[in-house]
Parts: sequence; structure tokens; C-alpha cells
Amino acid sequence: MKLEYWSVEESIKLTQAYNDQIVGVPHCYVVSQKEFEDGFIYQKESRGEYSEDIHSEKIIVCEENGTILGFSDVAIAETEFEGKKEQKGFIRFLTYESGNRSVG
Repeated sequence: MKLEYWSVEESIKLTQAYNDQIVGVPHCYVVSQKEFEDGFIYQKESRGEYSEDIHSEKIIVCEENGTILGFSDVAIAETEFEGKKEQKGFIRFLTYESGNRSVG
């Protein structure tokens, strides 16, 4: 397995992998490349007042023999609590091939 870090701008290349992984999942529906790309952009911009604090957003892609087995959308956010600023990492989205937990 190979791990790569992609920019959010490359997300459109993950549309087919996403669609393949949701087949048979109740209430999950196949999306077009445009819908998939808009989903990434919408989520990023819909954070309102918190959008300025989020940086270093990347997509971690797991690939084997040219097939995408899974991916995760990750970022770092600067938060302030009780006057103390901290950086925290978080996973915005994670999917991997069913039964392949080593990818997850």
C-alpha cells in the first residue's frame, strides 16, 4: 500500500472511489464529479467564523496497484480556550474499502 498527500484541489479525482465505496450503503447515493467537488468546497466555506482558523487541509490517499482503497480529509485548526491558543488536528471525512481496516 502507498500513502500520498493530495491537496483539496485534487479531490475531484476521488469521485469514483467514493461512489464505489458507498454502493449498497442505505441512504448514500452516487454523486457526480461536480457534486463531489462542491461538497468539499461547501464544507470548507460553511465554517463561518471558524474558517480563518483552519489550515494545512490535505487529503491522505491510500492506493495499491493503481486502485484507491480509501482516503481521509484532514486539517489542522487553531483554537483558543481560556485564553490559551492550541493547534488541533482533526479528520473531516474518512472512507475505506469495506473489510480493509488496515487502510482506515
